[in-house]
Parts: sequence; structure tokens; C-alpha cells
Amino acid sequence: MYINFSSRIENFLASDAKELTIDHCNGFMRRLVYQEARIRWPNKIIVENKMENGWQCLLVQRAGTKEEEEERENQKQEKEKLEVKQAVGLSNLLKKIVESVSKVFNCTFSGQI
Repeated sequence: MYINFSSRIENFLASDAKELTIDHCNGFMRRLVYQEARIRWPNKIIVENKMENGWQCLLVQRAGTKEEEEERENQKQEKEKLEVKQAVGLSNLLKKIVESVSKVFNCTFSGQI
């Protein structure tokens, strides 16, 4: 199975493709790819984890210049901030719903309605 990953990454580097997705990776496979990427292709590729259709996948991208890497990292941080902001917003909405339901429940059983 590792040979398949290795040859796919070699073919990716030889092509003009921007990125390569390696589907359905378990923890052992991901660790093996990360380890080998550091040894065999230092400063040539970037390997990242991602979820796709409920499966853990690896996203392999070409390493760019220092400026490109900084821009990629900034975009990743902005995306993470947005996801956290959305999660917090949903959490606040759920808290408000629970508060309103409990107020109605309390009023109903205390005879105030």
C-alpha cells in the first residue's frame, strides 16, 4: 500500500497538478506518509490532513516560496477562525433556545400562563 502512495506522490511531482488527495487513510497510513514525505521530499511537498465525506484524507500540495507558504498559513488560520466563530454562534443560539424553553416550562408549571 505504501508503494502506491509513494508512486502517486512521485507522479504528482512530475505533473502540473496543484494538489493530490489520498483518500481513505487510517492513522498508520497518514503517519507513514508524513514520515516519508519529510525524508524523501523535504521542502518539495506539504502534507495536510482533511476530512472528506466522513473519511480522513491527506492533501498533498507543492511547497511554494516563503511568501506563498505564509499566505497559505494565513488563509488556513482565517478559515479556522471563521469555523470557530460559526460554532460559537450556534452554541449561543442553542443556549438561547434552552433558556426560552426553560422559561416556558417554568411558567407553565407555576400557573403563570
